[in-house]
Amino acid sequence: MPRATNSPASRKRRKRILLRAKGFRGFRSKLYRYAKDAVIKARQYEYRDRKKA
Repeated sequence: MPRATNSPASRKRRKRILLRAKGFRGFRSKLYRYAKDAVIKARQYEYRDRKKA
């Protein structure tokens, strides 16, 4: 019996990250692995800079 991967949920999770990374340069908007880090970093800057302004 094949392994269950919870495909719809994990695809939705990845798609959400990739949509948030839209407009980032290069593979930071194409590959989930790098987009995830880029989005996390972007959200840190987002939060920090709201406090500064």
